[in-house]
Amino acid sequence: MQLMSVGQFIFTVFLISIILLAIFAVLVYIFRLLEKICNKAEGIKEGENRKAVEVARNLLSMEMDLLTVVQATGLSKEEIEKIKEDMN
Repeated sequence: MQLMSVGQFIFTVFLISIILLAIFAVLVYIFRLLEKICNKAEGIKEGENRKAVEVARNLLSMEMDLLTVVQATGLSKEEIEKIKEDMN
């Protein structure tokens, strides 16, 4: 087995460093994409919750019973009771 020259060793280390930097850059890019996806999903969920609360308020203002509002909105009984309290 032949030993590498100092120049070959330095060049090999340089290439490995470039490859590692490229891998790191790809991982950072993937992380940022995942972060955007999570933020978008979170925003959608918040929007859906706001809409459910709005529907609950409308149904409560029409004097619908609590169970019907729970079934129509998917919100919990406790959430509906809190919305009802906040309306008074």
